[in-house]
Amino acid sequence: MVFFDKKTNFFAFFYVFVLFIVITQLKKYYNDHEEKFNSEVVVMLKQTMRTFMVRIALNSNLNDVRLQNKYGAFFNVDVDLLKEWLMGLHNVEYSLVIHDRDNTLNKPHLHLVVRSKDSRVFSINHLRSMFPVGYIEECRSYDACLLYLLHRGHANKVQYCIDDLFTNVDYLERFPFLKEVM
Repeated sequence: MVFFDKKTNFFAFFYVFVLFIVITQLKKYYNDHEEKFNSEVVVMLKQTMRTFMVRIALNSNLNDVRLQNKYGAFFNVDVDLLKEWLMGLHNVEYSLVIHDRDNTLNKPHLHLVVRSKDSRVFSINHLRSMFPVGYIEECRSYDACLLYLLHRGHANKVQYCIDDLFTNVDYLERFPFLKEVM
């Protein structure tokens, strides 16, 4: 049996004590902000973005009381209204796809990628008001986001074709290798 000296025992006890305090504080912070963590809206912290991607379930049960007060118990996406809004935008590229053939674990959902062609940026507050439920994030790679809509590079997922998209982006010009797949 190995025994440690008093100094080692003190540091081991101190380490465990500090770890306990940190975990306790994290639990307290989580409990104090649980509504924010459990909210249906998850958004990256950036306040404005030039290119963004949205993932949103077509039909969502709302757990957040604030959202229930505003929208009722369910939130349904009006895809036709969303398409009208996209066609009304000027100087932007957009692509929208409905992933409804994925496995049964994923509810039917849509992905939307929008990129400003000029220096205009989209306010995160405006995007939150338009997409109150779902996930909004800035696209780090515009091309990767566009290809994700088709699930290219994700062999374990259902592959979608260009005809499934509602877009003003010329995919075949931007990604010539897609011609071989068609």
